Amino acid sequence: MIASIWYDAVDTIVIQNELKDPMHYSKLLPLACLTASLLGCGTHPKQTFAPPADYVPIDKVQIPGKFQTVELTRETYAEEVLRCVPQFRQAPERIFRNLDRFPTSSITVFGHLQSANQFWVNKTTGMCLRSSSEQFPIFAAEAFYETANPRGVPPDVADGWYKQIAFLMAARGAVKVAYVFEKGTAIVVDYWVEPKKAYQLQYSGSFRKQGSWESENIDFRFSYPSMSSVGETKRGGATVKENLLSHRLP
Repeated sequence: MIASIWYDAVDTIVIQNELKDPMHYSKLLPLACLTASLLGCGTHPKQTFAPPADYVPIDKVQIPGKFQTVELTRETYAEEVLRCVPQFRQAPERIFRNLDRFPTSSITVFGHLQSANQFWVNKTTGMCLRSSSEQFPIFAAEAFYETANPRGVPPDVADGWYKQIAFLMAARGAVKVAYVFEKGTAIVVDYWVEPKKAYQLQYSGSFRKQGSWESENIDFRFSYPSMSSVGETKRGGATVKENLLSHRLP
């Protein structure tokens, strides 16, 4: 389960199970005001927010092999949230309010209308997820673990492929890959994020015979002598990865 916490000029809004991306959240503010009328939302004048100024220019984007994470304690929790999303300094009590439930089995994501960053809390692990100037998330290579993955490929080779996919994802939000086998057959995989659910990594693959896929607009063609197959991880029957660090869990 994912809980998200967003701060606006009125109050913190908590949405269970569905995370709203900050770059699109302004469209949801009228609905939030309706559902949070008890917080006084309807009595305040309409607020105007400047767009985020902390997007990473696409030509400055660097894709790491692994996300940089921090181990959280009750003493360092607020400090790490503010390091990622400093706009929360305007309302630090929103962070401390969440400390009452720390650690939890759900994921908590802190986002702000004026920041392109999101701070993820997964049990006692924290992670700052940044976005490119194209308004797409910057994933580490490990984000693609337990999605649609080639088998029989050395980890360093596969990570190199994932880094290429992640960079194009940060630029366009969608990537089409052909994992090509020795006889010319291929598994063609689409990786993408939805505009309003940019934190969710979605993927879908299909088998193609030789001659049936080569004319498609393929972004990358990956091949390796020992590659035996491509496996898809399904969660509840769906090919989507919501928890970007789920592969680290025991």
